[in-house]
Amino acid sequence: ELTELRLQSNQIEALLDGVFRSLHKLQVLELYQNRLSELSAVIFQGLNSLETLLLQVNRMASIPAHTFQHLSRLQRLDLSSNRIECLCNGSFYGLVSLVELDLRRNKLAEIECGAFTGLVLLPALDLAGQGIRSVNEEAFAGLRSVRTISLEPVSYTHLAGDSQMTL
Repeated sequence: ELTELRLQSNQIEALLDGVFRSLHKLQVLELYQNRLSELSAVIFQGLNSLETLLLQVNRMASIPAHTFQHLSRLQRLDLSSNRIECLCNGSFYGLVSLVELDLRRNKLAEIECGAFTGLVLLPALDLAGQGIRSVNEEAFAGLRSVRTISLEPVSYTHLAGDSQMTL
């Protein structure tokens, strides 16, 4: 069965729900340098063995809650160089095995409470090259293994919430 699928640089604009459903043994999915602007919450359903998902250099502006809920074995996720403006509660729900997350060079302005919930194995978080204006005080809650968070260069207006956060 197919274990790697490379669809990079194909000008793909959309993915139909269920397109990967029968690829149970797929471990690597490369969709970078396309024109993807959105992902549905069921697009990755059936990819039970996926370990690497490369989505950099696309046109995604948001990551809906539960988009990655079916990817419990995913270890590497690259979302760099997209147009992501906000990380919402549940954006990375289900990614319990993730150890590498690249979000550099997006247009992040806000990080909501619970955005990184469930990323218990992630050792570092690189958010460099953003225009972050607001970070909820609970945004990084649950990141038990994170030792380094890079926000440079950053010019946030405030950290939302009642208490101060040390970064």
